[in-house]
Amino acid sequence: MTHSKRKTLFVHLGTEKTGTTSVQSVLTRHEATVRAAGVSYIKAFRRGVCHNSLTRMMRDDHNDDLIREKISREMRYTQQKNLLISTETAFGKYSTKKMINVFQGIESLEIKPFFYFRRQDLFLESLAKQRGKTGNLAGDYLPFILARREKADYADFLRSMRRQFQDINWAAHLYDRAHLRQQDAVSDLFHQIGLDRLAVAKDTKMTANRTPSLPFIAALSECAFSDPSERRALLRCAMDQSPAAFFKSGDVLTAEQREELMDGYRDCNAYMSEEVGVDLTKLFHDDVSWAGASHAITDPEEWAWAVQAARLEIERLTRMVRHASAA
Repeated sequence: MTHSKRKTLFVHLGTEKTGTTSVQSVLTRHEATVRAAGVSYIKAFRRGVCHNSLTRMMRDDHNDDLIREKISREMRYTQQKNLLISTETAFGKYSTKKMINVFQGIESLEIKPFFYFRRQDLFLESLAKQRGKTGNLAGDYLPFILARREKADYADFLRSMRRQFQDINWAAHLYDRAHLRQQDAVSDLFHQIGLDRLAVAKDTKMTANRTPSLPFIAALSECAFSDPSERRALLRCAMDQSPAAFFKSGDVLTAEQREELMDGYRDCNAYMSEEVGVDLTKLFHDDVSWAGASHAITDPEEWAWAVQAARLEIERLTRMVRHASAA
């Protein structure tokens, strides 16, 4: 049976490290419950729990018609009025513009893009560490962060998207525990897509996608893995088994680097303050203790000890992974 009425497509654009993995995991595990409540979490191009593969496909214009065809087909056979796509890899002027252009070619579809954002130093730092974790970045992370400063200018992104897509309602939401509904990313996103009354069990241990500390990533880069799956297995084991000390955040930029970087976003955050109704000049700048916000290790001896501790932990995890594989 087909359903040809006009539908709404919510496009969750991340950003990275704003609870996206937890949200996507809950949406996938409770897909039937979410669907019964009126929202269909699009199956087309969903790999695992998210639609990151869709962003990769859109890099090739030859895939545009295929993407429209598959999503249109799913729309026709879905009785729910509201649909959802969730990806953290489409945030950015080029990727987002491409995605919206493709979706606008689908008939009877209202598009509602939205994203969550966090303090820019933390966002850019997490991008760098994520690439370090996967083995795609090594050495000094600062040049990588500085080269991507524009990506964290949320105000510029919003203005650009609103100029190009004036008939679309763009929304931005602050990712800060004190300002999330029930202080929870899943509850807040459910509110954004009209599922306020839906309650599902959330297993944070299963859904958290923690990023290792910088010394752990440095020790990991020394390992010779036979293939990428071995690296991923070790990281999954680390997320389940390793102490919190190996997952420190805020350990890339020093206090001075962090403050200097954030000074460049004052105008952006004044604009975003109006957008979300929160004084980000205070929250992201004036009330921040930069020394307290930075956990970067600057002493060479302390760094050497931290990397050695990580090496020993990786050896322990490697034994565990190999034992599990052999069982």
